Amino acid sequence: GEWHSREGYQPWLERLQAGKVGTVIHLAGLSEREIETKADLDEAGERGFYSLYSLLDGLFVQHSSGDLKLVLVCDEANQVTGEEAGLHPHHGCLLGLGKVAREEFPQVHIRLVDVDRLTPPDRIVNEFSLREAPYQVAYRNGQRYVERLREAPLEPDEGHPVLQEGGVYVITGGTGGLGLEIGKQMSRMSRVKLHLIGRRELPAREHWAEIVAAGVEEQRIRQITAIQEMERNGAEVQLHAADAAGEGQMRSLLERIRA
Repeated sequence: GEWHSREGYQPWLERLQAGKVGTVIHLAGLSEREIETKADLDEAGERGFYSLYSLLDGLFVQHSSGDLKLVLVCDEANQVTGEEAGLHPHHGCLLGLGKVAREEFPQVHIRLVDVDRLTPPDRIVNEFSLREAPYQVAYRNGQRYVERLREAPLEPDEGHPVLQEGGVYVITGGTGGLGLEIGKQMSRMSRVKLHLIGRRELPAREHWAEIVAAGVEEQRIRQITAIQEMERNGAEVQLHAADAAGEGQMRSLLERIRA
């Protein structure tokens, strides 16, 4: 059937609900040809990311009667050995969706296998039967690799200050929770000039004391008090309302900031 909608998966979803399916191997995302045009990229997205999205959409509505194993297979999504002939970074969408789905569908055991064309197919098929395995593994030239996290301490470079005194720094999302915390920390470290860009314009400064005293608008009060803290620390703070996703708005705004 078609993989572009939940309805396309309906026949096997019915078998799944009846307990007749234990493992689903998702091979649709494998690259059939190199991506050279936007149309190629769109087609690869339909076969990979969107086909998985439709499959998960069906699972959300029609649960399995038991545990289900879902194995996602893609080719050369990540640099593993550094000797890959070419990489297919669009598989990152498939990888990310599968990782999020693991949290949304605890009854579905989702894994991703990143393969190359030099690995014998029987090695890959054997991977499908493993009961315990990490989310992401890769095969390169017949060798199996497992994703690992390791600590990488960063030593401060005392010779080069992190923030320049009087330097101008632009923070997009600057009036959101994370942007404000970063702005406060920067103001503690050096007397900087901060330009905070948010989607919505804040009230004029002459109304700030009144808003804080009223104690009603909690989000506005957090924004105002955070900006006031930055200024007490010695920072110059300017506020701008703009959509960071709009090229025209950002081009014009950045030209004004540079000026």
